[in-house]
Amino acid sequence: LNADTDGDGLSDADEVQGNNPQNFTSNPTLGDTDSDQFDDAAEIASLTDPRDPDDFPSLLITAAGILANLTPVGNGVGTDIADLDAQGVGTDGFIVFASFDEGLNKGGLAWNEGIIDNSPAYITPLAAGTAVASGGWANYDDVTVGDTTYNTGGITFGSATGTEAALFAFELSDAIPGSFTVGLLTDNSDNTGWAANNIRIEGPGAISADQDLVPDGGTDLLQFNISGAEAGEIFTVYGTSNGNGSLIGAATFDTNVIPEPFSITRVERTNDGLE
Repeated sequence: LNADTDGDGLSDADEVQGNNPQNFTSNPTLGDTDSDQFDDAAEIASLTDPRDPDDFPSLLITAAGILANLTPVGNGVGTDIADLDAQGVGTDGFIVFASFDEGLNKGGLAWNEGIIDNSPAYITPLAAGTAVASGGWANYDDVTVGDTTYNTGGITFGSATGTEAALFAFELSDAIPGSFTVGLLTDNSDNTGWAANNIRIEGPGAISADQDLVPDGGTDLLQFNISGAEAGEIFTVYGTSNGNGSLIGAATFDTNVIPEPFSITRVERTNDGLE
């Protein structure tokens, strides 16, 4: 009972024995024991009962790791391409900010100028703070997402090192997944001063999660899981300046799939052998 048969992040032993602060047990062959669209690990983390479909997590935002250096490190001459399709992200939808032809050198524009908005139906992007769009600069990395390659710029806020600023927000509507991942792309510019060394998502009730980054010129995608969200809720994305200002070049959205139950065949043993 040390394996994780259903792939939900909890060992079979912990699920059967209830090795958690609330002593909740759960089915080690079902990723979502009570079929409430929240996997057992998320329920244990939220102190809700994974066996009770009427007891499920309220809003939960968690850091989900970084897809680091999707382009070569450094800010050399030439345009590199971060292949997000190859990473399997942006399957629900995506946003690319300030996507202008190279050489146009646009800055200080309204936050949604040059936006490629292919966000899913449950996401509506919004302005936040006083961030502006900047793009069309030579040597910014491109992204391939949705089978198309786009020039990137970014939504930015010029500020000194360590200054956090709201860059954009999004509102939820329509059929919202029980759990989904937001990816936020940074360090795609030709200057590590224009990057975020910390990205944070904050939802209602000041619930938030953040991740640190050391910009090095290789494009990175910082990922966050959001579960228990409801229609009408607004989430704000913040970036902390790495020198000249914070910048986010794109956002991706993906539904988190709860593992399907495994089919198990029970074998009965008798004195004469196996039946």
